[in-house]
Amino acid sequence: MNNSNYAESALPLVKKAIEENFNSYYTENVYLPTVHRLLKVEKVTHLEWLFRVQYKGKVSAGQFMQVSLPRVGEVPISIANFNEEEGWLDFLIRKVGKVTDEIFKLKENDRIFLRGPYGNGFPIDKYKNKNVIFDCWRKWNCTCKTNN
Repeated sequence: MNNSNYAESALPLVKKAIEENFNSYYTENVYLPTVHRLLKVEKVTHLEWLFRVQYKGKVSAGQFMQVSLPRVGEVPISIANFNEEEGWLDFLIRKVGKVTDEIFKLKENDRIFLRGPYGNGFPIDKYKNKNVIFDCWRKWNCTCKTNN
């Protein structure tokens, strides 16, 4: 399938999301991008920002999403935090390239596309009240946030 056919096939989904006023159009197909609203954008450092995204669906600790912007591209980003009851995901994103440069231009209430979640995740409840060591083999590959 060439790019123009893919874009044409995705167009009905995008139009439906727009018609539904971007109310986090959710599909069970993890291979289709869905549009979501940014609830919060917080500068953590000059290179790392926290993006809270409205999301209705199941996720597990340790999973990631493909975060994308139309006509720009997509990047795999780990889910830093989430609350299924309140319906949001946090992404701690480092500004390192073309796509993340464009993501950093977004503001609260802007829209972003997500595909996923991907990865097996792990049972976070099993590690409550225990000491955990994170082995981050690259400084940019480990985005950790703790709740004290």
